[in-house]
Amino acid sequence: STFFASLFVDVDSNGSAEHHHFDVRPSDGIALAVRAQAPIFVRRKVLDEAALDRSSIQGEDLTVERTDEDIDLGVEP
Repeated sequence: STFFASLFVDVDSNGSAEHHHFDVRPSDGIALAVRAQAPIFVRRKVLDEAALDRSSIQGEDLTVERTDEDIDLGVEP
């Protein structure tokens, strides 16, 4: 599957807000959002299509790394 992402940046410029939109690779958008502590929004359909059933990875060695910071994950309908 191919996934697409957009990065929305609001900049306060001399008292007026400027809105910018960039097409980005999903991995780059997530990395920037995490570093900026910005919310990450994902369409429910994308999560449903990309999800793995736990039984399909049974027996594989998986590691989960914890971070010191929380990641804000929002879901769009």
